[in-house]
Order: sequence, then structure tokens, then C-alpha cells
Amino acid sequence: MMIVFRVDASIKIGTGHVIRDLTLAEKLSKRGAKCNFISRAHPGHLIDLIRARGFQVHELPQADSKVTIDLEPKAGDQTCDDQNTDWLGTTQAEDSVQCSHILSTLQPDWLVVDHYSIGVEWEARLRSLCNHIMVIDDLANRRHACDLLIDQTFGRSIADYLKHVDIKCRLLCGSGFALIRDDFIRLRPYSLSRRKVPKLKRILISMGGVDQNNATGTVLNRLGSICKNVDVEFVVVMGSTAPWIGEVREQASRLRNKTTVLAGVENMAELMAEADLAVGAAGTTAWERCCLGLPSIIVTLASNQKTVAKSLHEAGAAKLVSLGEDLHFGLSQMIEQFLINPAILNNISKSAARIVDGTGGIAVVKAMEELGATKYC
Repeated sequence: MMIVFRVDASIKIGTGHVIRDLTLAEKLSKRGAKCNFISRAHPGHLIDLIRARGFQVHELPQADSKVTIDLEPKAGDQTCDDQNTDWLGTTQAEDSVQCSHILSTLQPDWLVVDHYSIGVEWEARLRSLCNHIMVIDDLANRRHACDLLIDQTFGRSIADYLKHVDIKCRLLCGSGFALIRDDFIRLRPYSLSRRKVPKLKRILISMGGVDQNNATGTVLNRLGSICKNVDVEFVVVMGSTAPWIGEVREQASRLRNKTTVLAGVENMAELMAEADLAVGAAGTTAWERCCLGLPSIIVTLASNQKTVAKSLHEAGAAKLVSLGEDLHFGLSQMIEQFLINPAILNNISKSAARIVDGTGGIAVVKAMEELGATKYC
């Protein structure tokens, strides 16, 4: 199959969309598919990373926009109209024209769309240039013209999308379809095994690939104060395009606890498997932490992360804390509990591991192959 992904990364968007699409592309490639990407060169893009993974990228030019997109789901159908252009960098109409020139040449079997600023208008314009369209979403707040839709949010149901898609669209909803990289799946048995004897010696801090507001620095400051007299080390992971790397490294050098700051890592699965606790955002890495049974404290950084954070907290698969004024108190209370009774970590680990088992990517690929036998567009 020829697969084309339309996805962006940027300082505003973050890196999660590209990372999960790369995960799917690598699984498809192993089954003989040829994968191409269409991505716009926003500040903080990951075009070089995509190419480094061996995929061809058709680069769209950077465009300026001062319009702010509202990601809060609202009542009724949102069509993601031309006012919502901030993350796309242009209008859906203009973006679709630019993509049409590429798609007419590639003639893909599947066009995979993973973008909050793209909806039914863009998809309908390009249906004739592919055999099938698949959407990867986690907002359930706008119409789509697609044949397959995946939402890997824990607790998400098919009913959430029925009013947003055509009746013929196949829906894959829930964390059972989480797109997990192979190295996480490979390390899952080891990671789960080492948590049978819980301890708190190493805390992994990962607040997203970009973290434009430096939540990393805020969390590290609070943890440094809380754990200054405790035998705990910190491992901080930031994206290669994160704007605050220098400041965080300077901050880490002043802490009493051993602190390592890493950027653009390729061994995130290993770092998670060796950590005893993670403090992180509720983005793509939330499912990776679950796969490895890594206990976590979730700090929500965006409105679209609230649903994930709340559902994981209620399932006992993570603890939830606000980035606001109560951050210090919340972290302090949780760290103290974990030190006094490490068995709590084991309970969180077991709950998290039940949510994601690593087989979601295979299920998505099989669905694409099954639907690929029939031409819908």
C-alpha cells in the first residue's frame, strides 16, 4: 500500500502527533507499505526526524497566522472552519490545494490525517485523490469525511463520534488501539517485572516534546525542594526543539539531588522502564507509560489533556495534580505517600498496565488492510 500522512509538529502543536504517526508508519512499513509524509515547516517542526526515520517528506512552506484555535470541545458539530487556522498555518482550502498537487502524483491507498485544524472541509476536497481516508483524533468535536477513525483515548466510545462521521465509517475507539512503539512493547515484560518490588529511587520528568511554557522547570523546582533531603535522582527528558533546554540544565546544576537533563532521546522506552515514577503530561507518552506500567503523576498542560488525565486518575492508573498554586502541596503529599508506602506505586502500575497492552498498532494496521480491499473514495 501507498500511505500518505498529513501531520505537523511545532512549538504550538507539540510533537505527539508526529510521534504517533511515525509509530504507525513503521508498523505499516514492516508489512510492505510505502509511507510518505506531508508536513508544514512550522517553527519547531520535526521534518528532519521523519526523514531520519527513513520516510520521504513533502514539505509545505511555513505560513503566518495570528488566529487562535479553540481546542475545547463544544456542543454540536464543529467543522473546524477557516477561522481555526492557527495550528495549520493557513486555511483548510489553501492547505488542501497545496496537498492535492502531491497526492495527485502519489495516488495513495490511504491518506492518514492527524491534525486538530483539519476537518470535513479539507477531507472532502481530497477524497477523490485517494482510495481511503483515515483520521487520528482525540477531540471528538468536529465533522470528518473518512472511512476509518481512530481515537486512542482511554474511555472513549464509538458513541462519541457517531454524529461526526458518515454511517459507513469504521470507528476504533479506546486505549486498546493506542499506537505504541515496538521498543516499549519489547520492554514491557521487564518493566512490569521490576515493579513487583516497588521503590522510589528514580523520578522521570517529561512534560512533552516542546513544553513552550517551561512546565519542566516549574516541576523540577518543586521536586528539588521536596526531595532535597531524600535519596532520589531525577532524569529530565525534553524535546530537541524545546525552547527552555538551557535554562533547565542550569537549574538542574544547582539541585542537591543527582539530576540528568536529556534532549531528543532515542531510548525513551529504556528510560521509562528504569524509572520508578514519572511526572509528565497527558499526551502521547501517557499511553507509553501505561504500556510499561510506569506509575505517574500527571500534570495537565492543555485543555485537550483534561479528559485523559481525569480518566486515568479515576481508573487508579495515575495521580493527578494541577500546575497551579497547589502544585507544591500536591507533589509533596504524593511523594511522601510513595516513600512511606511504596506498595501504592505497585497498585498504580498494575492499573496502568491493564489499560494499554501494546497490541493497538497491530489492530489498526489490520483494519487498514481489511478496508483496503474495497475502494470507498
